[in-house]
Amino acid sequence: MKKLLFALLALASTTILACKKTDAEPEKKKATVVLVHGAWQGPYTWAPVVTKLQQQGYTVVNVELPAHGTDQTPAAGITMNSYRDKVLAAINAQPAAQVVLVGHSLGGAVISTVAEAAPAKIAKLVYVAGFLPTNQQSVFELAGQDTQSLLGPALSFSPDGALAVVNQAQIVNIFCQDGSAAVQQQVLANYRDEPAGAPAEKVTLSAANYGRVPKYYVRTLQDHALSPVLQDMMLRATPVQKEYRLNSGHTPHLTNADELSSIIAEIAQ
Repeated sequence: MKKLLFALLALASTTILACKKTDAEPEKKKATVVLVHGAWQGPYTWAPVVTKLQQQGYTVVNVELPAHGTDQTPAAGITMNSYRDKVLAAINAQPAAQVVLVGHSLGGAVISTVAEAAPAKIAKLVYVAGFLPTNQQSVFELAGQDTQSLLGPALSFSPDGALAVVNQAQIVNIFCQDGSAAVQQQVLANYRDEPAGAPAEKVTLSAANYGRVPKYYVRTLQDHALSPVLQDMMLRATPVQKEYRLNSGHTPHLTNADELSSIIAEIAQ
């Protein structure tokens, strides 16, 4: 009788455990994060963050904008819509219904136009030292209000006006003065003159589309390109869900990748 009782108890325990495993909720799939680089740079700047987010289980898409990185699209034909459409194509190629869209510097204006075009596709917008325009503002217009930036005095244009050119001697001090020697060399080696058309365009943003997407901002407190003064000004004009602060220059994805990755992961959860 005792043997029968023990057998029944063992069977009941096994059944309960099996039910618990069957009834357990499946692990929630982590978000897809789409990264957009800034002006005069390329996808390489996001590489450290891509690695760290992927290690945490996130699907990460690192977009290369036309006429940046290794892309050979002629600069003269580049518009803000060129950037928007490239990012939209990357988003539409993902199985996820929505993505967390992250933009650095000029990429901030780009992700704003993407959210205007396809708000239902974007769960959250994250600006990393990013331009945060209001309706009918351009990047150049915002940059022109930045009295503390070192970029304006170092900027010139090609004879045909198609390219914005940064004085080579100032590139490190503007973009990565706080970076290691290796980071600074990487930024110099990958520098490309910037198509001038897109940042001169005024963007169209509406409350119904762009306005409905939650926004987060990562402030860079030692930024020589997009100064804290301009960051404050933009955030007063466009309040966000939450602000984060990094004691970094303009390229925290290269100089503070651990901290920035943690911030993006927190927002993406």
